[in-house]
Amino acid sequence: MFFILLFGLISTLFFACRQEKKFNDLLLEMADLPEAERQYTVDLWLGQRVTFPVIEDSVVYFIYRNRVDIPVYLSGDFNGWSPDSHPFLKVIGTDLYYNRQVFPEDARVEYKLIVGKNWQIDSLNVNVSRGGYGHNSLLFMPAYRFPLETLRQRNKVYTVPDTVTYRGGGLEYRAYIYRHSSAAAGAPLLVFNDGGDYIRYGQAAVVLDNLTAEERIPPVNAIFIDAVDRMREYRFNAAYLERLMNEILPACEKQYRWRPEKVYMGGVSLGGLTALYALKDYAATLDGVFSQSGSFWVDSLRIIEELNGVNIKGETVFISYGHWENQDENQQKVIDFLRERKVRVKIRTFYDGHNWGNWSGALSDALYFLLSPKEEHNGI
Repeated sequence: MFFILLFGLISTLFFACRQEKKFNDLLLEMADLPEAERQYTVDLWLGQRVTFPVIEDSVVYFIYRNRVDIPVYLSGDFNGWSPDSHPFLKVIGTDLYYNRQVFPEDARVEYKLIVGKNWQIDSLNVNVSRGGYGHNSLLFMPAYRFPLETLRQRNKVYTVPDTVTYRGGGLEYRAYIYRHSSAAAGAPLLVFNDGGDYIRYGQAAVVLDNLTAEERIPPVNAIFIDAVDRMREYRFNAAYLERLMNEILPACEKQYRWRPEKVYMGGVSLGGLTALYALKDYAATLDGVFSQSGSFWVDSLRIIEELNGVNIKGETVFISYGHWENQDENQQKVIDFLRERKVRVKIRTFYDGHNWGNWSGALSDALYFLLSPKEEHNGI
């Protein structure tokens, strides 16, 4: 019995030591081994791994395994989805390919592997994101804060939005109507551009229910509206906003007998640009806007020209974006413009890309800033 226990202790210590070995140490060890012995060392070390990619502080090793010699590349938000700028290296004598990257410790990374000419998710990584452009592999760095408010809780009943259609300017618009059970007729009204995607990919209805249950925001009503022709209607289209503000919203409010005391509008990308552009003609109607990764670059920062001369003093604006969108300069120019005109602005930035994981994670910050009495005057 003693020898059995001793063997078990030695085995445990052995595998613990193997597990503690850094990936770079593994590479150095294999450099001194004959090629015939390298595969065994790789199998032994990787066999003890539970999660992939391999994260060691701020260093990440992406792993791919294939006996065939084939070009492999890493592509993601962090490199603008470049197809060939980040090649993998193969360890001679093994099936191991690897790519080394350094990321901020609070980053969220969406990526794919390009094997030969095929784009594919990382088969070793169980974390996968879902967005409007398909599935990507997903990496969370150690200090990343996962937005728990996007998750459904067990044994909790969630609001199911109504699906309706409204006519505006002779066109039919699909909308999803969110009515919280505790929201009164005068409750704040939220208007979401790209409404269907906010519900499907941004989990917006779940976020609203969770934040309300936590008393971080008051009960609200919301309309999630889909554009008929998004690329045209969300690009400085005054006619679209006129339909939305003067035809669709009044029809919705009449149908549900709402009399909102405050109205807010938001969106992502071009929808975020449209939300800010709405202040040109509807600053008196809107009590605030939120722009997530707003496409301010469109027409060389035309948004500044459109709002120049408009009385937007005292408006409340929330802006968020990811550093890997490569739009920091354009975002900052718009932020500076708004602040010069005495707009209350709050900004959140992330090491993330142009995707729904970024936007769903930042939505609670936007809503809390706009709707919470404690936050609405604290622009940063």
